[in-house]
Amino acid sequence: MPSWSMETVLKQLNSTPGVMGSLICDPEGQVVAQAFPPIDAVLLRDAATALVDSITGLEKLIGAVGALDFRYGEARLVAKPIPGATLLVLCSKSVNLELLGMALAVVIKKIGSPETIARAKADTASGRGGQKRDPLDEFSELDDPDGDLPDIDIDVD
Repeated sequence: MPSWSMETVLKQLNSTPGVMGSLICDPEGQVVAQAFPPIDAVLLRDAATALVDSITGLEKLIGAVGALDFRYGEARLVAKPIPGATLLVLCSKSVNLELLGMALAVVIKKIGSPETIARAKADTASGRGGQKRDPLDEFSELDDPDGDLPDIDIDVD
């Protein structure tokens, strides 16, 4: 069992220049772990659920998705499906995507497997390892080593 927590890994991801916050949600869009600046918990949960639903719909239409990159006025939201979850990263519009990709690979490697995510979700729900808390109070190689999964860019202006 690793000695780090999901929140620790996300905080390390947030230290990447241009990254403002990140979260991991399960296939139903429930937040498993997050490292966001103060934000409305309901808004964060609703956004995660909507994005996971969108990814699921896209995958039914076109097959596996490598990543989604939603570009807004001054920010971008990158959604990266990983085994058993989705990683969402809020970034500045000028984030270096190559550097972000390397940071995501490290996160995916540390997270490891759907079992790790399920354990983290169970630990969060049960309050093991500390006081009971809601995750809203607070990437092996990339899934696509050959680069053959599509990355989808969406401008939202």
